[in-house]
Amino acid sequence: MSWRDKVDKWEERKRQAEEAQRQRELQEHQARFRCHICDKASEGPVEYQTIAPIGIETDWDTPTGLTECSHCAKLTCDEHIHKCSRCAKLTCDEHIYKGICQHCAERLY
Repeated sequence: MSWRDKVDKWEERKRQAEEAQRQRELQEHQARFRCHICDKASEGPVEYQTIAPIGIETDWDTPTGLTECSHCAKLTCDEHIHKCSRCAKLTCDEHIYKGICQHCAERLY
């Protein structure tokens, strides 16, 4: 085996180890961040591009595909979160009825 083959093999093992680590982190992330209504997992962490040094940063403490309900502060998937027609706050199924959130409804009369 040539030294170039050794370098290639080392790089491949390193890539596989990094991929395995990312999968473990993703599983932990998805176990932490789930919709409180249907138990749907986060699509993954937020990733953003950094300027210096140039690269991609991963924020494992911020889920994607889930939004915090403005009333109960629980994470909710897009299917179960709605905008109140009166105050425009994002509200989960448990705190909205006929397009009006619980807070606005309590102030109607």
